[in-house]
Amino acid sequence: MSVFDLSSRTVLVTGATSGIGFETARQLAERGATVLVHGRTAEDAQAATEDRTVKRLTKLADQLVGHHA
Repeated sequence: MSVFDLSSRTVLVTGATSGIGFETARQLAERGATVLVHGRTAEDAQAATEDRTVKRLTKLADQLVGHHA
């Protein structure tokens, strides 16, 4: 397995709805990882997963993990 082949990995990226977190999630997904995207709101997480450059992102909003702001 190549160092860059992450197809057997599942990764949780917090702060993945914009900036460095989003780019990290995007790069991991491009290398084959299944990426769980965590955002402050379900809307932010959904918007990040709808970016056409990202193929393997799965949203994980705060509501799904029991966190309440």
